[in-house]
Amino acid sequence: MVVLEVIITLLVADFISGLFHWLEDAYGREEWPITGRLVTQPNILHHHNPRYFTRHGWCHSSWLLLCLGLLVLLCAWLSGFLTWHVWLFVALGVNANQIHKWAHRSPVENGPIITFLQCIWLLQTPRHHAQHHTDPKNSHYCVLTGFVNPILDTIRLWDALEAVIWSVFHVRRRTDNSVVVAGETLSGRATLERAQLKTVGAESAALSVSPTSNERSVGALRP
Repeated sequence: MVVLEVIITLLVADFISGLFHWLEDAYGREEWPITGRLVTQPNILHHHNPRYFTRHGWCHSSWLLLCLGLLVLLCAWLSGFLTWHVWLFVALGVNANQIHKWAHRSPVENGPIITFLQCIWLLQTPRHHAQHHTDPKNSHYCVLTGFVNPILDTIRLWDALEAVIWSVFHVRRRTDNSVVVAGETLSGRATLERAQLKTVGAESAALSVSPTSNERSVGALRP
């Protein structure tokens, strides 16, 4: 029974990671005052240059999730529902970006333990996650395991949610400028350079990333 509860908690955490990832990709706006700078701009940069964020440490990638996790723990404690399931859920959620980062690294970079966990599908593999970075980049949003994405994409959950949001609020998903159309990205080099400058400041200004760097980066993920 405990093993089953652990599995269910893992799958729920994976689904929530996908839900937030979908919201970032589909409806995040870089001009928004807080989430634009903290979430959307790094997200845009990541779609143009998937391996860029692998150079960052755990704190840089996970501090925002840590704050959200502490908030969840506080709410669970105040409401009397602070069980081990909540602790496990928060631990997985706080490390979602780190697990995501491992899916963009090679076995040599990850080391034998992480690579083994990916090989047994306990963690999401680079091959699986590479499908999210394949145009039109509107699937495989969950980042923890490889079990939830096939189900959600088969039933087209994200398409259904976007249809509901359009019918109720008349809001369409954000255009992903990293998607290649007829051999060119929708906005080209200018959008990528703007995202780099806004996200990483002076360090990114020195980078030179071509419009096809996304394709090379995704290709490097495949074993």
